[in-house]
Amino acid sequence: MNDIINYYELLGVSKDASTEEINKAYRIQAKKWHPDVSKEDNAAQIMNQLNEAKDILLDEEKRKEYDLSLMGNTNPKYEKFDRDNPEYNEDNNRKMYTKWEYFREYLKYYKTPKLRKIIAFILVMLESLVCGILQVINYILVYIIYSLGGVVSYVATLALGIVIALLVLDISRSSHLILSESGSFIKPVIAILIPFIFIFAPDFIYRILVLHVPNALSRLNIFLFKKSVGYKEL
Repeated sequence: MNDIINYYELLGVSKDASTEEINKAYRIQAKKWHPDVSKEDNAAQIMNQLNEAKDILLDEEKRKEYDLSLMGNTNPKYEKFDRDNPEYNEDNNRKMYTKWEYFREYLKYYKTPKLRKIIAFILVMLESLVCGILQVINYILVYIIYSLGGVVSYVATLALGIVIALLVLDISRSSHLILSESGSFIKPVIAILIPFIFIFAPDFIYRILVLHVPNALSRLNIFLFKKSVGYKEL
């Protein structure tokens, strides 16, 4: 498929032209450019391009791929949803499509039943709403952890110091080590472990919410979007 040639312009039809319009336009152009009729030197070349245009635009799957490649001047076999970043990718020098750019073209150009597009629209709105709510919840949790994490860690550090001091005092006042008593080993370990966890938990949770959750939500968003529109890997 030639990325430079616009087959719609070559035939003189719009991008949403029907099968009948494409066939009619092809017959008109073929009569004009057939080598047996036209005296132009490039008549054979143009006729070949017209045949290719007809073959692609009359085939539903080929036309979908061509529409996508025409919009971005890209290889139609290139997967546009394999990356989280929808912006320009310098490594492959190809334009990548955002979810909403693809959805707009899907609704406008794809030759699918109207009922299927209505269902896809409803599903996309629902999955966008759900993912949006999850993102808001994540932002709220990030703010809470950011605001209170330092206080929690500070209080937990004080609590850990108090627990250790009480244990040392209890041991020194006893005639024998209480840790040697049956079952007495578990309680001091738990008493130390709980504040120790709260010292490091806020920072750990904050890193997860900031570094990992947004990427997971983005992948979930794209996955649900693909399922909503019936997107198939090329």
